[in-house]
Amino acid sequence: MDHNLTPSQRVQLSYFNTSGIQQQSPGGNLVWSQQNYSWRQQNANVSHTWTISPTKINQIWLNYTRMLAGRVNTPAVSLGDLGSSFTVQGTPSLPQITVTNYFTLSQSIADPKAGTNFYSLRDVYSWNKGKHALAFGGEGSLNKDIQQTLLNNYGVFSFNGTRAVTGCLLANGTACPAAGQTRAKRPG
Repeated sequence: MDHNLTPSQRVQLSYFNTSGIQQQSPGGNLVWSQQNYSWRQQNANVSHTWTISPTKINQIWLNYTRMLAGRVNTPAVSLGDLGSSFTVQGTPSLPQITVTNYFTLSQSIADPKAGTNFYSLRDVYSWNKGKHALAFGGEGSLNKDIQQTLLNNYGVFSFNGTRAVTGCLLANGTACPAAGQTRAKRPG
């Protein structure tokens, strides 16, 4: 929108808004879950031009930009839903499982809300004096990041074909033998 306040003052306004949803697999060689990524961007601009005289002009701009996005994985199922005592922080997501030389069921961070609010102000005063053109001004901006993210809250499991025993106790209360070791039987 353009509007002339007076013959020497003009105001311009603009607003832009876009949003969307994108779906993709987080990777791996088997489809395990789907990412639903949604985003929205808004821009608002206001400018004022004041022709003080035929040789003097002042222009001021005010800008606001907001970008916010988030991601949700489907199905929204966690290890807790599958009977585990694993406590999920945030949006439920299937675990990431890798079996070396066979398959990878990948997963990605779910439910982060990340973005930015950006504010800026700029003022320029122009003055033409004979063969000289002078411009004075300044600009300031403020950027506020939004980072409401959860890291790998879903559990990551890798199986590489080796056997490791941790925290294992036999029925008689003794520790399990280490991988590759055997326990000799006691006589009697």
